[in-house]
Amino acid sequence: MKQAEQLIDAAVYVRVSTTKESQRDSPEHQLGICREKARLLGFRQPDELVFEDRDTGTSIVDRLAIKQLMAHAKEGDFKAVIFASLSRFSRDMMDSLMLKRMLVDSLSIRLISIDENFDSYLDNDEFKFQIFAAVNQKQSELISLSSRRGLRQSGLKGNFTGSIAPYGYRKTEINGRKSLDPDPMQQQIVREIFDLYTEHQYGEKAIVKHLNEQGIPSPKRGCWGVTTIQRILQNAVYTGENWFSKYEIVKVHQLEDLHHRKKKLVQRERTLWEQSLQEVTHPPIIDVKVFEKAQQLRLERGGGKRGGVRHKVNVFAGLITCKECSSAMVSVKSRGSNSGRSEYRYLVCSKRRRQGRAGCSNAYWLPYEPFCQEIRKQLAAMMQQLISAEELLERQRDCFDSTSSEMLEQEQLQLKISRYREALYRLKKSLLDCELDPKQYEYERERFEQELKRCEQQWEQLESAEGKDWQQSAIEEHARERLEQLLSQAVLSDASVDEEARFIKHWIERIEVNEDGQIKVYLTYRSGEAWQNA
Repeated sequence: MKQAEQLIDAAVYVRVSTTKESQRDSPEHQLGICREKARLLGFRQPDELVFEDRDTGTSIVDRLAIKQLMAHAKEGDFKAVIFASLSRFSRDMMDSLMLKRMLVDSLSIRLISIDENFDSYLDNDEFKFQIFAAVNQKQSELISLSSRRGLRQSGLKGNFTGSIAPYGYRKTEINGRKSLDPDPMQQQIVREIFDLYTEHQYGEKAIVKHLNEQGIPSPKRGCWGVTTIQRILQNAVYTGENWFSKYEIVKVHQLEDLHHRKKKLVQRERTLWEQSLQEVTHPPIIDVKVFEKAQQLRLERGGGKRGGVRHKVNVFAGLITCKECSSAMVSVKSRGSNSGRSEYRYLVCSKRRRQGRAGCSNAYWLPYEPFCQEIRKQLAAMMQQLISAEELLERQRDCFDSTSSEMLEQEQLQLKISRYREALYRLKKSLLDCELDPKQYEYERERFEQELKRCEQQWEQLESAEGKDWQQSAIEEHARERLEQLLSQAVLSDASVDEEARFIKHWIERIEVNEDGQIKVYLTYRSGEAWQNA
């Protein structure tokens, strides 16, 4: 009771709940009962120590309110945390236990949960705490399962269960059923997209260019892209059908930190999609025959199933970017106009390819094979230079001369450090033997310690510089050995795409291409150096 009588600051953590009536209505309700608890315990509860969490992500380390609370706790701004329920703190058992150990065990913060009647000051039983956390986690999983079942039944009855209406529609309610109503302006754009694709032989990129040139805003109020057109052309909602369960949320974990995880929305396999029992649930924008024709054309043009594993052909993937918009330069192919129809491959700006001129001004097509040959030639020349015996010998001589002088300076500093330490020892012995006046002792001690500190700092600087030199020397030696091995195996000429890509990434940090065709190749081995127009 002694701690409760002290006037200490307490923090309050509130989070919107959807399960309990006592907490569901508003964060203000939680704040009220937490402040009442603080008043009964004799704590102060200032406004600046109220942390309101409205994030919905599963990663507790990314929640802003938790970050703020932990920062204040480490500064010692409060000695207790009060919350309405342990489930408001975290519904994951591992997260709850981690927070409890950090706050209670490491920072000596008092943890108080009103609903569970848990108070770490009165009963810091970790086993009991884990039981509460496990129950909350299981309850959260059951609620999630129940919600999905409810959404599925709602979808089967013909209700639109999405949070955002598809482009071309607006959400509405008809006889108590959630439905869709065509948007007067957007439905015309949808019809135009299907008409251009099915009747005028426009491709997806041509449609993107047409819409952007017309100044028509995309669903996100920006420029149109190929992906948006693809999704519209494949969405059966425009025929009046209601499909649901197309997406699901999965948890993505990081092996380096199990507490750091995120929710990710992914598309399910088409075979798992479900349709309402009622075939037509809302007014169609596109005729079924037009929609089916669009699907057939996509198959004929090679645009059927997207997202599968593709045969890798670009060794610069992940390295080469557009200088104008920082988007990746991707590989595209074209065929010659002669009867042989030889295939040519180029690297182009991906944003320009998707959105046309409205997306990026870089229209340069970089011939892929000649560029590969030039990169191979430059790398081979660089490697021959790096493994030059005369150059390596000269480097070793310079390194040896530099190391010799540094070693001599280190020996002298080490001798000085030993002398100053011995002098301090004798000085202290003289004081203990009453051979030295205390004032004189303090004066001499301060002088010796200053000199000792200066010498030690110089020693550390030399030690650090020496470590860097040896590290650089080791890197060069490893690079030389690796280069000899690679050259002996003729990797550049006989390697597979994956092998050559790994090899190139070992030596090239990034490549930039601007709209005038100027190319800049940044090297990993020589920081700051780059090739121009390789």
